[in-house]
Amino acid sequence: MKHLNHDLSWRTICRRWTSPTQESDNILETIDNHQAKISSEPVLKDTFELLSTNVINVDKKPLEFLENQEKQHSDSILESAISPATEIHASCHHQKISNELCTSDMDTARSELRIMISQLAVFVNHSRQQVKDDNESQDWHFVSMVIDRLCLVFFFYNHVSFYCTYFSQRLTIFYT
Repeated sequence: MKHLNHDLSWRTICRRWTSPTQESDNILETIDNHQAKISSEPVLKDTFELLSTNVINVDKKPLEFLENQEKQHSDSILESAISPATEIHASCHHQKISNELCTSDMDTARSELRIMISQLAVFVNHSRQQVKDDNESQDWHFVSMVIDRLCLVFFFYNHVSFYCTYFSQRLTIFYT
């Protein structure tokens, strides 16, 4: 899954996460922070913009990802050919670079997760509001049905009483 020029597949996210407890604490904090910052903008306002950027980037990213894999594979082949003394120095240097990349990737993954959590919070609040509105409309629908039934009963009673009085007068006139 690609989103805003970042690879968010399960494999890369699981590979980059070092301590899940720390991440869960951070996610819970961001949920609390973002619930207070939720705006009252329309829910589907930026959906088409996000979809269009994802569609545009779909063709570019897999090629870059494949090129990066090929570079990593060639780097690993070169590292295996290096002597053991220089291999230790190169692995330390490579480890520092990978740690820096890992922290920057974690920051981008965290920011993406924050965005997703805030969007989910907006959707949840919108769905709750819809449920509340639906409940109110169902209440009014029930009230209108009750009023309709009362009007029908009143109409029926008036017609029955009218015909009874009308026919009783006709019968008295007819027999007299």
